[in-house]
Order: sequence, then C-alpha cells, then structure tokens
Amino acid sequence: MTEHSNPTEPTTEPTTEPASGSATDPTADETYTWTQEEAKGKTSGAGAAATADSVIDSIRDAVGDFAERAAPTVRELSAKAAEIAAVAADRAAPLARKAGEVTADASGKLADKSRT
Repeated sequence: MTEHSNPTEPTTEPTTEPASGSATDPTADETYTWTQEEAKGKTSGAGAAATADSVIDSIRDAVGDFAERAAPTVRELSAKAAEIAAVAADRAAPLARKAGEVTADASGKLADKSRT
C-alpha cells in the first residue's frame, strides 16, 4: 500500500545544501521578496481612498438631483405657508386691536389711581 504524503507536514527527507554557501547562508525561501499580498496591502489604501471619493461624488450627485427635484415643491410649500400666515394675521388683527384697547383702558385707570 502506498502512503500519500501531506504537503503541509514537514518531510523527514534530507534536503540538498547549496553548493556555494555554508549552512548559515539564506536560502531562497528565507530572503525578503515582494509578494502579491504586500503589493495589494500597499495599494488597498489608495483603492479605498478612490472608492471613498467615488462614493462621496455619488452622494453629491444624488443630493444635487434631489435639490433640483425638490425646488418646485419647496416653493409651493413656502407659498402655502405665507398664505396661511397672511390669513392668520387677518384673523388676529381684530383681536390684537381689541387687546390694545383693553390694555389702554387698564393703563389709563391705573394711572388715575396712582395719581390719587
């Protein structure tokens, strides 16, 4: 029966030493090399910034479109609010005049009492 070796397990087979160096010379696996993961890590910050800028631009465009679409409605609501305020002022004017007359009478009476 043939055993299949697991590639993640260390092998006990002897490895060949490099002919030019001693046992302390680094092998190809021990030297520092630029990997794809490191390259992705360096550019992911720039990619994230570009994505954030893209999202912010999209939001600005959406807000601008919303403002353009909402402008007529806002004008309509403002006109209705002004109309309601005018009607309220017309209805309140007689009450304000009456309150003014009552206040004038009361202050006149108070002035007479304070003189005596």
